[in-house]
Amino acid sequence: MLQTYTQCTLEQRLQSGLVAQTCYIPTKLAILNTVLKIKSENGCWVDGWVVAKIYSTICEIPDIQKSRRQHRKNTGDSLPQ
Repeated sequence: MLQTYTQCTLEQRLQSGLVAQTCYIPTKLAILNTVLKIKSENGCWVDGWVVAKIYSTICEIPDIQKSRRQHRKNTGDSLPQ
């Protein structure tokens, strides 16, 4: 079965204020006001992220590097100067 992903805004309340980030999460976890644990850049799991907004659903997460390479190939930017 094909995994679907939903774009969501996740928010976390800290003593210094509110932190928000928009990302794709598995659709089964994209439930408004659900508290999630996500992995940080350093590999540690951080609890307390709340699904604040839900946007569109896609079948596969876009590969930014693949898209960038295709753009350079199409425009000639990858050719030697």
